[in-house]
Amino acid sequence: MATTRLTITYASDKSAADVAQLLSSGPDSRNAVLALANYLRAGATGVRGIKVEVEQSPAAASQTITCDQASAVAATDEVTIGGISCASVAADPTVTDGEWLLGADDDAMATNLAAAINGHSTLGLIVSATAASAVVTVTARVPGTLGNLVELSETGNGLTLGAAAMAGGDGGEAADTTTYNLGVA
Repeated sequence: MATTRLTITYASDKSAADVAQLLSSGPDSRNAVLALANYLRAGATGVRGIKVEVEQSPAAASQTITCDQASAVAATDEVTIGGISCASVAADPTVTDGEWLLGADDDAMATNLAAAINGHSTLGLIVSATAASAVVTVTARVPGTLGNLVELSETGNGLTLGAAAMAGGDGGEAADTTTYNLGVA
């Protein structure tokens, strides 16, 4: 999901400390929200100049790979991401070439696969990978819908893809910002 950030700027003769004190209300956040609403109301009626910026940040596409050694993962099994393969090996992996050790258990296998994806000389520039328990989450390095086009495949029995392509990328490559000027600003 994309992230939305709201920034409010207003023209005032008050110091930053005065404004912070006005908006902070201790443990009662309701008063802070009411103070903010009063500032917005003052800007909308022209009493005070306020600039409101709403920024929609794009979300990066991602997908999961679940590791299950009990399903007979073997050396030479492969995961292919965006046409670039990472192969499991029995010993002495070359991480920059995307090789990864099977590991002692599912968690270790996932950690090794994530390291191979991140360490790959080309793939590591396109996606990043994190391992949590036996699941590797692959995320596009460039946010937006472009990452949804990255396809994944696997050969072998012990790897399960969440889907055949990354998903969830939303928005463009950069944040979209809309600015509203209220009042005299």
